[in-house]
Amino acid sequence: MAVCGRCSEELQPDGDFVKCYGCDFGYHYNCSTISEATYRRMSDSRRREWRCSLCKEKGKKMNVDKNKNTANDDLKSIVTLMRNEQKSSFEQLENNLSKLSDFYDDLKSEIMALKESNAQLLNAVKVLERKCLDKESKICELEVRVNCLEQSLRSNNLEMHGVEVVQGEDGHSMFNIVQKIGKELDVPISLNDVELIYRLPKKKVDIVVSFSSKKIRDKLYKNRRKNATLYAKKDEGCPVIKIHSEADL
Repeated sequence: MAVCGRCSEELQPDGDFVKCYGCDFGYHYNCSTISEATYRRMSDSRRREWRCSLCKEKGKKMNVDKNKNTANDDLKSIVTLMRNEQKSSFEQLENNLSKLSDFYDDLKSEIMALKESNAQLLNAVKVLERKCLDKESKICELEVRVNCLEQSLRSNNLEMHGVEVVQGEDGHSMFNIVQKIGKELDVPISLNDVELIYRLPKKKVDIVVSFSSKKIRDKLYKNRRKNATLYAKKDEGCPVIKIHSEADL
């Protein structure tokens, strides 16, 4: 015999009572939360949805627990997402720090290489500076020697001004002129006595003779007044014999 879920009294054997499909207990109409008239007007589907007060409370609690569980799940999901994002951020930060460390190491290596290269360049510059000083010293020495040689060569030179250019003139014809001048001044001149003979580029009537012996040059200069048509003057240390014309010879 079925009993009421609230008062524990026997229920009508013909099934005329309210049934809760949540706990499957039956209730007298006056022990339930619904009136007899209302229950009788309800369809079978509505009756299957009816719940007693205990089941309703349990349902509310279950909904609260469900909502609470849902909130907890949402919170856990948020925390998990935040942790994943934080982990990803940390991993990215570690990756960036690793790249930065590698870049710093590479930069440090390049700086060390540049310092070493700079030190080598400084040493090379010092070596070149020493070489330049040596070269400058040698150049100065050579300049002195060249000046001495030039002075020595010029000391054997004699300029003859006013010697007109002869048509078809060459070195041999110029030597003949010099030889004639030597004859007039009682100074015999042979080919071996002349190292070089040429005309000045800007003064075509001037001849420069470089003698192999300073003695011959000096003798010509000393005897320059033996012929009235030949006379000399001294320009910049180079004796000069001035000739009015070749016909005077």
